[in-house]
Amino acid sequence: QDAIYAPDPYRSSDHDPVVIGLQLDTPRYLKESARTALMSTLPTGDRKTDRFIERALERITESLDPAWWLDDMTLDPKKGSRVFDREHQAVIALSRVDLPVAVDAIDDLVEADRRLASVQLELAIEAGGDSRDVRSAQRSLAKAGTYAATGRPAKAVMEYKQAWKHAVKALR
Repeated sequence: QDAIYAPDPYRSSDHDPVVIGLQLDTPRYLKESARTALMSTLPTGDRKTDRFIERALERITESLDPAWWLDDMTLDPKKGSRVFDREHQAVIALSRVDLPVAVDAIDDLVEADRRLASVQLELAIEAGGDSRDVRSAQRSLAKAGTYAATGRPAKAVMEYKQAWKHAVKALR
């Protein structure tokens, strides 16, 4: 090893030893990932399928509007419900597409919305938010989970929206 090491300028590194962290499981990332996967399938060769995917892509893109987000994990309390509305419309469009990428995108969107509702609920609990609204959010979160587990993703998204709204209300 002594033959390899030399305490001179040629041994010094030419790059900055910076450690970074990537958070690849944020709601925003999941939505962007679903959008990217869907875009990569176009054109499918079927005009009807392409229209449904394009409609879903429009709604997902709208749901990523920076004005509706505080950061990658939380939504603006006044405008955030619009994200769930757009996701609901995207899920409905994708439900009409018979491709594995559509199923995967739906799963990602539902999971992203679950995380958005869960994060908002955690914020409400940590801040000592109104206990009635917290319980309502918890009930909606559980109900949404049941919808998601039983193959009703559009209903799950709307119930996650309700959970999120109750959690937002708990902080007022």
